[in-house]
Amino acid sequence: MADIQYETLQHILVSALFIIAVVTDLTTEKIPNLIVILGLITGISFNGFYDGLAGFGTSLLGALTALLSLVWFYKKRIIGAGDIKLMMAIGSFVGPAMVFWSLCLGIAAGGVTTLAIALYRVGWQGIKMTAERYYQCLITRTYFKPSLNEAAGLKVPYAPALAIGWFILITVPIKFPGLN
Repeated sequence: MADIQYETLQHILVSALFIIAVVTDLTTEKIPNLIVILGLITGISFNGFYDGLAGFGTSLLGALTALLSLVWFYKKRIIGAGDIKLMMAIGSFVGPAMVFWSLCLGIAAGGVTTLAIALYRVGWQGIKMTAERYYQCLITRTYFKPSLNEAAGLKVPYAPALAIGWFILITVPIKFPGLN
């Protein structure tokens, strides 16, 4: 019974953190540090309360898993630092295995949401311009900076995609390795 209560409360807290982050990311294109710091502290405290020292370790491993999994995407400017910090806070709640699978699903959802946002903002013409520019870069082996009216020139909030990954993970009955 305690495990069910723990998991339910964990899902509610993480979902609330995601909802707040998505709203702020969509409205301001930033995820405030206050939100992620409070999330990180709450996640570590939550697991420490329920599982003692092992809970603290699980929280720290979850945050570290998120950080290490997303650094490459940050270096390639695919996501922002706020997205990494958000997922570190999420990892502090759910531990390494769950944050890893949430990230995998969120990154996959990111392809769909990014395409949808690009279609909305620049249309097929903007996507076509990006494809043509990539082709020219490949042929000439020279990088050409994207223009603002093409898909690659857009700044797309990524918290919604990460939240979609989380909601898929907790609602779709799929068994992922490392999860019960």
